[in-house]
Amino acid sequence: MPFVGPRACSMLKSGSPLSEERGENAFYFAHRDGNLISVLIPTYMERENIVCLIESINKSLSRQAFEVVIIDDNSPDGTAEEVRRLSKKYGNIKLLIRPEKMGIGSAYKDGFKVASGDFVITMDADLSHNPEDIRRLLKELNRADIAIGSRYVAGGRVVGWNWYRRLLSWGANRLVRLVLGLNVEDATSGFRAYRRRVFEEIAKRSELSEFDFQIEALYLAKRLGFKVAEVPITFTGRERGRSKLSVKEIARFAGAILKIRFGLNELAREKEMWNSSTSQGTRMRANLRMREVPPHYYDDALRMPIYRHYHINRFRKVCRFINNANGPLLDVGCDGGLFTACLNKCCKPSYVVGLDISRKAVDYAKKMRPQMDFVVADGNLLPFRASSFKIITFLEVLEHVKRPELMLNEAKRVLDRGGAIVCLVPNEGSLLFRVVWFLWTKLRGKIWRDKHVTKFNERILVKKLKDAGFRVVSLTKINLGMLILAKATSA
Repeated sequence: MPFVGPRACSMLKSGSPLSEERGENAFYFAHRDGNLISVLIPTYMERENIVCLIESINKSLSRQAFEVVIIDDNSPDGTAEEVRRLSKKYGNIKLLIRPEKMGIGSAYKDGFKVASGDFVITMDADLSHNPEDIRRLLKELNRADIAIGSRYVAGGRVVGWNWYRRLLSWGANRLVRLVLGLNVEDATSGFRAYRRRVFEEIAKRSELSEFDFQIEALYLAKRLGFKVAEVPITFTGRERGRSKLSVKEIARFAGAILKIRFGLNELAREKEMWNSSTSQGTRMRANLRMREVPPHYYDDALRMPIYRHYHINRFRKVCRFINNANGPLLDVGCDGGLFTACLNKCCKPSYVVGLDISRKAVDYAKKMRPQMDFVVADGNLLPFRASSFKIITFLEVLEHVKRPELMLNEAKRVLDRGGAIVCLVPNEGSLLFRVVWFLWTKLRGKIWRDKHVTKFNERILVKKLKDAGFRVVSLTKINLGMLILAKATSA
Protein backbone atom coordinates (compact mmCIF):
# COMPACT_ATOMS: atom_id res chain seq x y z
CA MET A 1 0.00 0.00 0.00
CA PRO A 2 1.37 3.46 -0.84
CA PHE A 3 2.21 5.90 1.91
CA VAL A 4 -0.84 7.61 3.34
CA GLY A 5 0.43 11.17 2.97
CA PRO A 6 -0.87 14.36 4.57
CA ARG A 7 -3.69 14.85 2.05
CA ALA A 8 -4.90 11.24 2.21
CA CYS A 9 -4.78 11.33 5.98
CA SER A 10 -7.78 13.63 6.10
CA MET A 11 -9.77 11.02 4.19
CA LEU A 12 -9.46 8.39 6.95
CA LYS A 13 -12.82 7.78 8.64
CA SER A 14 -13.66 5.54 11.52
CA GLY A 15 -15.04 2.88 9.15
CA SER A 16 -12.15 2.85 6.65
CA PRO A 17 -10.14 -0.36 6.23
CA LEU A 18 -6.95 1.35 7.32
CA SER A 19 -8.21 2.91 10.52
CA GLU A 20 -10.13 -0.14 11.80
CA GLU A 21 -8.18 -3.03 10.30
CA ARG A 22 -6.47 -4.30 13.47
CA GLY A 23 -8.82 -3.32 16.27
CA GLU A 24 -8.02 -4.20 19.87
CA ASN A 25 -5.85 -7.23 18.99
CA ALA A 26 -3.48 -5.23 16.83
CA PHE A 27 -0.32 -6.48 18.53
CA TYR A 28 -0.91 -10.17 17.81
CA PHE A 29 1.95 -10.03 15.29
CA ALA A 30 4.43 -8.38 17.65
CA HIS A 31 6.73 -11.38 18.03
CA ARG A 32 6.16 -13.18 14.77
CA ASP A 33 9.72 -12.36 13.71
CA GLY A 34 12.81 -12.80 15.90
CA ASN A 35 13.95 -9.18 15.97
CA LEU A 36 11.92 -6.38 17.49
CA ILE A 37 11.96 -2.95 15.80
CA SER A 38 11.66 0.25 17.84
CA VAL A 39 10.46 3.35 15.97
CA LEU A 40 11.43 6.51 17.88
CA ILE A 41 9.38 9.64 17.07
CA PRO A 42 9.95 12.94 18.92
CA THR A 43 6.89 15.20 18.91
CA TYR A 44 5.95 18.75 19.73
CA MET A 45 2.67 20.22 18.49
CA GLU A 46 2.05 17.31 16.10
CA ARG A 47 -1.56 16.41 16.88
CA GLU A 48 -2.58 16.99 13.26
CA ASN A 49 -0.01 14.50 11.98
CA ILE A 50 0.52 11.85 14.64
CA VAL A 51 -2.65 9.86 13.99
CA CYS A 52 -1.94 9.49 10.30
CA LEU A 53 1.70 8.62 10.94
CA ILE A 54 1.01 5.89 13.51
CA GLU A 55 -1.73 4.40 11.33
CA SER A 56 0.67 4.30 8.40
CA ILE A 57 3.49 2.74 10.42
CA ASN A 58 1.20 -0.02 11.68
CA LYS A 59 0.08 -0.72 8.13
CA SER A 60 3.61 -0.69 6.68
CA LEU A 61 5.11 -2.95 9.37
CA SER A 62 2.14 -5.26 9.78
CA ARG A 63 4.32 -8.34 9.22
CA GLN A 64 7.08 -7.19 11.58
CA ALA A 65 7.54 -7.27 15.34
CA PHE A 66 7.70 -3.60 16.26
CA GLU A 67 6.90 -0.90 18.78
CA VAL A 68 6.40 2.84 18.41
CA VAL A 69 8.01 5.08 21.04
CA ILE A 70 6.62 8.62 21.12
CA ILE A 71 8.71 11.21 22.99
CA ASP A 72 6.49 14.24 23.51
CA ASP A 73 7.81 17.52 24.93
CA ASN A 74 4.56 18.40 26.73
CA SER A 75 2.77 19.62 23.59
CA PRO A 76 -0.03 22.05 24.47
CA ASP A 77 -2.10 20.98 21.43
CA GLY A 78 -3.03 17.58 22.88
CA THR A 79 -0.56 15.40 20.96
CA ALA A 80 -0.11 13.13 24.00
CA GLU A 81 -3.89 12.59 24.32
CA GLU A 82 -4.06 11.41 20.71
CA VAL A 83 -1.18 9.03 21.33
CA ARG A 84 -2.87 7.60 24.44
CA ARG A 85 -6.02 6.95 22.42
CA LEU A 86 -4.03 5.19 19.70
CA SER A 87 -2.14 3.19 22.33
CA LYS A 88 -5.40 1.67 23.55
CA LYS A 89 -6.22 0.74 19.98
CA TYR A 90 -2.91 -0.76 18.91
CA GLY A 91 -1.18 -1.82 22.12
CA ASN A 92 2.32 -1.41 20.66
CA ILE A 93 2.85 2.27 21.53
CA LYS A 94 4.98 3.67 24.35
CA LEU A 95 4.50 7.30 25.35
CA LEU A 96 7.21 9.27 27.12
CA ILE A 97 6.20 12.79 28.16
CA ARG A 98 8.93 15.27 29.06
CA PRO A 99 8.27 18.52 30.94
CA GLU A 100 9.36 20.90 28.15
CA LYS A 101 11.16 21.20 24.82
CA MET A 102 14.55 19.63 25.39
CA GLY A 103 15.85 18.99 21.89
CA ILE A 104 15.41 16.25 19.31
CA GLY A 105 18.76 14.67 20.13
CA SER A 106 17.95 14.22 23.80
CA ALA A 107 14.50 12.93 22.75
CA TYR A 108 16.10 10.12 20.76
CA LYS A 109 18.40 9.24 23.66
CA ASP A 110 15.54 9.31 26.20
CA GLY A 111 13.34 7.26 23.87
CA PHE A 112 16.08 4.68 23.45
CA LYS A 113 16.16 4.14 27.21
CA VAL A 114 12.60 2.79 27.15
CA ALA A 115 12.85 1.08 23.75
CA SER A 116 13.20 -2.71 23.58
CA GLY A 117 14.04 -3.19 19.92
CA ASP A 118 17.03 -4.93 18.36
CA PHE A 119 16.86 -2.28 15.63
CA VAL A 120 16.13 1.41 16.16
CA ILE A 121 14.37 3.64 13.63
CA THR A 122 14.39 7.42 14.03
CA MET A 123 11.97 9.54 12.02
CA ASP A 124 10.11 12.85 12.07
CA ALA A 125 6.48 13.22 13.10
CA ASP A 126 5.55 15.70 10.35
CA LEU A 127 4.84 13.04 7.64
CA SER A 128 7.96 14.00 5.70
CA HIS A 129 9.29 10.43 6.02
CA ASN A 130 7.43 7.55 4.36
CA PRO A 131 6.93 4.58 6.71
CA GLU A 132 7.03 2.32 3.64
CA ASP A 133 10.77 3.07 3.44
CA ILE A 134 11.45 1.59 6.89
CA ARG A 135 11.71 -1.91 5.42
CA ARG A 136 14.30 -0.71 2.90
CA LEU A 137 16.37 0.89 5.67
CA LEU A 138 16.24 -2.31 7.72
CA LYS A 139 17.28 -4.37 4.71
CA GLU A 140 20.36 -2.15 4.34
CA LEU A 141 21.42 -3.12 7.88
CA ASN A 142 22.34 -6.53 6.46
CA ARG A 143 25.53 -4.88 5.21
CA ALA A 144 25.83 -1.75 7.38
CA ASP A 145 25.50 -0.58 10.98
CA ILE A 146 23.53 2.59 10.19
CA ALA A 147 21.22 3.18 7.22
CA ILE A 148 20.28 6.75 6.30
CA GLY A 149 17.19 7.68 4.32
CA SER A 150 18.95 10.03 1.92
CA ARG A 151 17.52 12.81 -0.22
CA TYR A 152 20.76 13.42 -2.08
CA VAL A 153 21.96 10.07 -3.40
CA ALA A 154 20.87 8.81 -6.81
CA GLY A 155 17.12 8.13 -6.71
CA GLY A 156 16.46 10.42 -3.75
CA ARG A 157 14.47 13.64 -4.05
CA VAL A 158 12.74 16.43 -2.16
CA VAL A 159 9.11 17.44 -2.70
CA GLY A 160 7.43 20.58 -1.42
CA TRP A 161 10.44 22.73 -0.54
CA ASN A 162 11.16 26.16 -1.94
CA TRP A 163 14.57 27.08 -3.36
CA TYR A 164 15.65 28.67 -0.07
CA ARG A 165 15.10 25.49 1.99
CA ARG A 166 16.79 23.38 -0.67
CA LEU A 167 19.81 25.69 -0.72
CA LEU A 168 20.01 25.73 3.07
CA SER A 169 19.92 21.94 3.28
CA TRP A 170 22.45 21.48 0.47
CA GLY A 171 24.80 24.02 2.04
CA ALA A 172 24.56 22.39 5.48
CA ASN A 173 25.51 19.00 4.07
CA ARG A 174 28.42 20.47 2.09
CA LEU A 175 29.66 22.15 5.27
CA VAL A 176 29.49 18.88 7.19
CA ARG A 177 31.48 17.04 4.52
CA LEU A 178 34.07 19.80 4.35
CA VAL A 179 34.62 20.35 8.09
CA LEU A 180 34.04 16.87 9.52
CA GLY A 181 35.20 14.80 6.57
CA LEU A 182 32.09 12.61 6.58
CA ASN A 183 31.61 10.63 3.40
CA VAL A 184 27.83 10.98 3.55
CA GLU A 185 25.60 12.84 1.10
CA ASP A 186 22.74 13.52 3.54
CA ALA A 187 24.20 13.90 7.02
CA THR A 188 21.26 16.00 8.23
CA SER A 189 18.59 13.40 7.52
CA GLY A 190 16.73 12.27 10.62
CA PHE A 191 15.27 9.18 8.95
CA ARG A 192 17.64 6.41 9.98
CA ALA A 193 17.94 2.80 11.06
CA TYR A 194 20.51 1.74 13.66
CA ARG A 195 21.55 -1.56 15.09
CA ARG A 196 20.80 -1.37 18.80
CA ARG A 197 24.39 -1.78 19.99
CA VAL A 198 25.49 0.95 17.55
CA PHE A 199 22.94 3.46 18.83
CA GLU A 200 23.87 2.55 22.40
CA GLU A 201 27.59 3.18 21.79
CA ILE A 202 26.84 6.52 20.13
CA ALA A 203 24.33 7.65 22.77
CA LYS A 204 26.67 7.09 25.71
CA ARG A 205 29.38 9.20 24.02
CA SER A 206 27.09 11.91 22.70
CA GLU A 207 27.30 15.41 24.18
CA LEU A 208 24.71 17.21 22.04
CA SER A 209 20.95 17.32 22.50
CA GLU A 210 19.45 19.35 19.69
CA PHE A 211 19.26 18.78 15.94
CA ASP A 212 23.06 18.70 15.93
CA PHE A 213 22.87 15.19 17.40
CA GLN A 214 22.26 13.92 13.87
CA ILE A 215 25.69 15.15 12.80
CA GLU A 216 27.43 14.10 15.99
CA ALA A 217 26.01 10.57 15.68
CA LEU A 218 27.59 10.11 12.25
CA TYR A 219 30.89 11.62 13.39
CA LEU A 220 31.00 9.26 16.37
CA ALA A 221 30.05 6.34 14.11
CA LYS A 222 33.01 7.14 11.89
CA ARG A 223 35.34 7.38 14.89
CA LEU A 224 34.06 4.06 16.26
CA GLY A 225 34.48 2.29 12.94
CA PHE A 226 30.80 1.67 12.19
CA LYS A 227 29.69 1.35 8.58
CA VAL A 228 27.13 3.84 7.25
CA ALA A 229 25.01 3.30 4.13
CA GLU A 230 22.47 5.54 2.37
CA VAL A 231 19.13 4.55 0.90
CA PRO A 232 17.37 6.91 -1.57
CA ILE A 233 14.04 8.26 -0.31
CA THR A 234 11.49 10.84 -1.33
CA PHE A 235 11.27 13.54 1.31
CA THR A 236 7.95 15.40 1.48
CA GLY A 237 7.94 18.88 3.00
CA ARG A 238 5.61 19.60 5.91
CA GLU A 239 2.05 20.48 4.97
CA ARG A 240 0.54 20.64 8.44
CA GLY A 241 1.78 22.33 11.58
CA ARG A 242 4.73 24.67 11.88
CA SER A 243 8.34 23.95 10.93
CA LYS A 244 10.78 23.87 13.85
CA LEU A 245 13.57 25.41 11.73
CA SER A 246 14.56 28.94 12.75
CA VAL A 247 17.51 31.30 12.41
CA LYS A 248 18.52 30.27 15.93
CA GLU A 249 18.55 26.60 14.90
CA ILE A 250 20.72 27.41 11.86
CA ALA A 251 23.24 29.28 14.01
CA ARG A 252 23.28 26.46 16.57
CA PHE A 253 23.87 23.95 13.79
CA ALA A 254 26.88 25.85 12.45
CA GLY A 255 28.30 26.16 15.95
CA ALA A 256 27.72 22.47 16.59
CA ILE A 257 29.88 21.48 13.62
CA LEU A 258 32.77 23.44 15.10
CA LYS A 259 32.13 21.93 18.55
CA ILE A 260 32.21 18.43 17.10
CA ARG A 261 35.27 19.07 14.96
CA PHE A 262 37.37 20.65 17.69
CA GLY A 263 35.94 18.92 20.77
CA LEU A 264 34.82 22.22 22.31
CA ASN A 265 31.68 20.77 23.86
CA GLU A 266 33.71 18.12 25.69
CA LEU A 267 36.10 20.79 26.96
CA ALA A 268 33.23 22.91 28.27
CA ARG A 269 31.72 19.89 30.01
CA GLU A 270 35.08 19.05 31.54
CA LYS A 271 35.48 22.61 32.84
CA GLU A 272 32.06 22.41 34.44
CA MET A 273 33.06 19.17 36.11
CA TRP A 274 36.36 20.58 37.42
CA ASN A 275 34.55 23.57 38.93
CA SER A 276 31.60 21.62 40.32
CA SER A 277 31.01 20.88 43.98
CA THR A 278 30.27 17.21 43.28
CA SER A 279 32.41 14.43 44.71
CA GLN A 280 33.82 13.78 41.25
CA GLY A 281 34.85 17.39 40.84
CA THR A 282 36.44 17.40 44.30
CA ARG A 283 38.45 14.28 43.48
CA MET A 284 39.63 15.74 40.20
CA ARG A 285 40.81 18.96 41.85
CA ALA A 286 42.54 16.97 44.58
CA ASN A 287 44.32 14.91 41.93
CA LEU A 288 45.53 18.07 40.21
CA ARG A 289 46.93 19.52 43.42
CA MET A 290 49.04 16.37 43.66
CA ARG A 291 50.01 16.72 39.99
CA GLU A 292 47.98 13.59 39.47
CA VAL A 293 45.67 13.87 36.49
CA PRO A 294 43.25 10.97 36.01
CA PRO A 295 45.27 8.01 34.63
CA HIS A 296 42.99 7.68 31.59
CA TYR A 297 43.43 11.38 30.77
CA TYR A 298 45.50 10.99 27.60
CA ASP A 299 43.56 7.99 26.31
CA ASP A 300 40.38 10.05 26.63
CA ALA A 301 42.09 13.12 25.18
CA LEU A 302 42.80 11.32 21.91
CA ARG A 303 39.05 10.95 21.40
CA MET A 304 38.71 14.74 21.16
CA PRO A 305 39.81 16.17 17.80
CA ILE A 306 41.56 19.29 19.12
CA TYR A 307 43.56 17.21 21.63
CA ARG A 308 44.22 14.43 19.16
CA HIS A 309 45.78 16.75 16.60
CA TYR A 310 47.99 18.37 19.25
CA HIS A 311 49.22 15.15 20.85
CA ILE A 312 49.71 13.14 17.66
CA ASN A 313 51.60 15.99 16.04
CA ARG A 314 54.00 16.47 18.92
CA PHE A 315 54.73 12.79 19.40
CA ARG A 316 55.39 12.19 15.74
CA LYS A 317 58.02 14.89 16.00
CA VAL A 318 59.41 13.47 19.24
CA CYS A 319 59.73 10.02 17.65
CA ARG A 320 61.49 11.46 14.60
CA PHE A 321 63.71 13.48 16.94
CA ILE A 322 64.79 10.39 18.88
CA ASN A 323 64.81 8.27 15.72
CA ASN A 324 66.36 5.03 17.01
CA ALA A 325 66.87 4.37 20.70
CA ASN A 326 69.61 1.73 20.17
CA GLY A 327 69.12 0.44 23.70
CA PRO A 328 66.83 0.58 26.75
CA LEU A 329 64.55 3.61 27.18
CA LEU A 330 63.12 5.19 30.34
CA ASP A 331 60.05 7.44 30.10
CA VAL A 332 59.83 9.58 33.25
CA GLY A 333 56.33 10.85 34.03
CA CYS A 334 54.50 8.27 31.93
CA ASP A 335 50.99 8.85 33.37
CA GLY A 336 48.72 6.16 31.86
CA GLY A 337 51.45 4.84 29.55
CA LEU A 338 49.95 5.92 26.22
CA PHE A 339 53.00 7.79 25.00
CA THR A 340 55.38 5.25 26.50
CA ALA A 341 53.70 2.76 24.20
CA CYS A 342 54.18 5.17 21.28
CA LEU A 343 57.89 5.46 22.05
CA ASN A 344 58.15 1.68 22.30
CA LYS A 345 56.59 1.30 18.87
CA CYS A 346 58.35 4.12 17.04
CA CYS A 347 61.86 4.25 18.53
CA LYS A 348 62.59 0.51 18.67
CA PRO A 349 64.31 0.36 22.08
CA SER A 350 65.64 -2.97 23.31
CA TYR A 351 63.15 -2.54 26.13
CA VAL A 352 61.19 0.36 27.61
CA VAL A 353 60.22 1.28 31.17
CA GLY A 354 57.53 3.80 32.10
CA LEU A 355 57.86 5.56 35.46
CA ASP A 356 55.41 7.75 37.35
CA ILE A 357 54.98 8.92 40.93
CA SER A 358 51.24 8.14 40.79
CA ARG A 359 50.28 4.59 41.71
CA LYS A 360 46.88 5.08 40.07
CA ALA A 361 48.55 5.99 36.80
CA VAL A 362 50.93 3.03 36.92
CA ASP A 363 48.15 0.58 37.82
CA TYR A 364 46.12 1.88 34.89
CA ALA A 365 49.14 1.63 32.56
CA LYS A 366 49.79 -1.97 33.61
CA LYS A 367 46.16 -2.86 33.05
CA MET A 368 45.95 -1.23 29.61
CA ARG A 369 49.45 -2.25 28.41
CA PRO A 370 50.33 -5.48 30.22
CA GLN A 371 53.14 -6.32 27.79
CA MET A 372 55.20 -3.34 29.01
CA ASP A 373 57.02 -2.52 32.27
CA PHE A 374 55.84 0.32 34.52
CA VAL A 375 57.11 1.30 37.97
CA VAL A 376 56.01 3.68 40.72
CA ALA A 377 58.88 5.96 41.73
CA ASP A 378 59.97 9.55 42.30
CA GLY A 379 61.87 11.08 39.40
CA ASN A 380 64.27 12.62 41.92
CA LEU A 381 65.25 9.16 43.21
CA LEU A 382 65.26 6.64 40.36
CA PRO A 383 65.30 2.97 41.46
CA PHE A 384 67.84 1.89 38.84
CA ARG A 385 71.56 1.13 38.76
CA ALA A 386 73.96 3.59 37.18
CA SER A 387 74.27 3.51 33.39
CA SER A 388 71.02 1.55 32.91
CA PHE A 389 69.43 3.44 30.00
CA LYS A 390 70.44 4.66 26.56
CA ILE A 391 67.56 7.15 26.27
CA ILE A 392 65.65 8.97 29.04
CA THR A 393 62.64 11.11 28.15
CA PHE A 394 61.02 13.95 30.09
CA LEU A 395 57.99 14.77 27.94
CA GLU A 396 56.19 17.79 29.42
CA VAL A 397 57.29 16.81 32.93
CA LEU A 398 60.01 19.25 34.05
CA GLU A 399 57.67 22.27 34.10
CA HIS A 400 55.59 20.56 36.83
CA VAL A 401 58.40 20.35 39.42
CA LYS A 402 59.99 23.15 41.44
CA ARG A 403 63.56 21.90 41.06
CA PRO A 404 63.94 20.13 37.71
CA GLU A 405 67.73 20.06 38.17
CA LEU A 406 67.26 17.28 40.76
CA MET A 407 65.56 15.10 38.16
CA LEU A 408 68.23 15.95 35.59
CA ASN A 409 71.03 15.02 38.00
CA GLU A 410 69.40 11.69 38.74
CA ALA A 411 68.87 11.08 35.04
CA LYS A 412 72.56 11.64 34.42
CA ARG A 413 73.38 8.95 36.98
CA VAL A 414 71.31 6.23 35.29
CA LEU A 415 72.15 7.30 31.72
CA ASP A 416 74.59 5.03 29.90
CA ARG A 417 77.78 6.37 28.31
CA GLY A 418 76.90 7.79 24.89
CA GLY A 419 73.23 7.97 25.83
CA ALA A 420 70.95 11.00 25.63
CA ILE A 421 68.05 12.63 27.42
CA VAL A 422 65.15 14.15 25.50
CA CYS A 423 63.21 17.01 27.10
CA LEU A 424 59.94 18.49 25.87
CA VAL A 425 58.76 21.64 27.68
CA PRO A 426 56.26 24.47 27.01
CA ASN A 427 57.83 27.59 25.55
CA GLU A 428 56.83 30.42 27.88
CA GLY A 429 58.73 32.78 25.60
CA SER A 430 56.17 32.20 22.85
CA LEU A 431 53.37 34.77 22.66
CA LEU A 432 51.16 32.16 20.98
CA PHE A 433 51.73 29.72 23.84
CA ARG A 434 50.88 32.36 26.45
CA VAL A 435 47.65 33.24 24.62
CA VAL A 436 46.68 29.58 24.22
CA TRP A 437 47.56 28.80 27.84
CA PHE A 438 45.49 31.76 29.06
CA LEU A 439 42.47 30.56 27.08
CA TRP A 440 43.11 26.98 28.17
CA THR A 441 43.11 27.85 31.86
CA LYS A 442 39.99 29.96 31.37
CA LEU A 443 38.23 27.01 29.79
CA ARG A 444 39.59 24.31 32.08
CA GLY A 445 39.45 26.28 35.32
CA LYS A 446 41.76 28.46 37.43
CA ILE A 447 43.33 25.47 39.13
CA TRP A 448 45.35 24.76 35.96
CA ARG A 449 47.14 28.12 36.13
CA ASP A 450 49.49 26.93 38.87
CA LYS A 451 50.44 23.62 37.27
CA HIS A 452 53.52 25.04 35.48
CA VAL A 453 55.67 25.79 38.50
CA THR A 454 58.87 26.22 36.45
CA LYS A 455 58.79 28.49 33.43
CA PHE A 456 60.91 27.50 30.43
CA ASN A 457 62.18 29.20 27.31
CA GLU A 458 65.17 28.21 25.18
CA ARG A 459 67.72 30.00 27.36
CA ILE A 460 66.42 28.60 30.64
CA LEU A 461 66.24 25.04 29.32
CA VAL A 462 69.77 25.13 27.91
CA LYS A 463 71.12 26.60 31.18
CA LYS A 464 69.46 23.95 33.37
CA LEU A 465 70.79 21.18 31.15
CA LYS A 466 74.32 22.60 31.25
CA ASP A 467 74.15 23.08 35.03
CA ALA A 468 73.25 19.39 35.35
CA GLY A 469 76.29 18.38 33.29
CA PHE A 470 74.65 17.88 29.91
CA ARG A 471 75.64 19.14 26.49
CA VAL A 472 72.77 20.17 24.20
CA VAL A 473 73.27 18.53 20.80
CA SER A 474 69.94 19.43 19.22
CA LEU A 475 67.20 21.93 20.00
CA THR A 476 64.08 22.80 18.03
CA LYS A 477 60.63 24.29 18.42
CA ILE A 478 57.50 22.39 17.45
CA ASN A 479 53.74 22.96 17.34
CA LEU A 480 54.03 26.52 16.01
CA GLY A 481 56.81 27.32 18.47
CA MET A 482 54.70 26.53 21.54
CA LEU A 483 56.94 23.63 22.63
CA ILE A 484 60.72 23.28 22.91
CA LEU A 485 62.30 19.92 22.15
CA ALA A 486 65.89 19.33 23.21
CA LYS A 487 68.29 16.43 23.06
CA ALA A 488 71.39 16.40 25.29
CA THR A 489 74.24 14.05 26.14
CA SER A 490 76.60 13.87 29.09
CA ALA A 491 79.19 16.64 28.85
